[in-house]
Amino acid sequence: MPRPVGVTIVGLINLVFRGLAGLAAGLVIRGLSPDKLAQLKAQALQWGMEIPLGPAELKTAANAQMAIALIFIISGAGLLIGKDWARRLTLYFSLAVLFMVAAMVFMAPQSAGMALAEAVYPAIVVYYLTKKDVINYFKK
Repeated sequence: MPRPVGVTIVGLINLVFRGLAGLAAGLVIRGLSPDKLAQLKAQALQWGMEIPLGPAELKTAANAQMAIALIFIISGAGLLIGKDWARRLTLYFSLAVLFMVAAMVFMAPQSAGMALAEAVYPAIVVYYLTKKDVINYFKK
């Protein structure tokens, strides 16, 4: 049975865009000096984005970003080679993101717009990876 096109798309998005790009971004942020981090925060503020974290917190956030990126790299690669554990990992991780988004909206209603935008991809992934033909592909 050939790999469904959607599995290829989700696998590549997870591997390249959410995984490798997220890992690269985390590494860049970790490598910045406190002065460069202050410049980054100032630039973000000019673009209308406030970053309420100090240099130490930004480095911690970069570490978390890299850990999440590794999950995306593993799940993306696993999807591309047709492993059911990767489908389940991606599915459960997407559900976890949806629960975190719901909690964020509940705790900070002002962030609802951004949270809903963050929920679109995981919601599509959950829907797609629970389709019968996709499950059958991985159960081969």
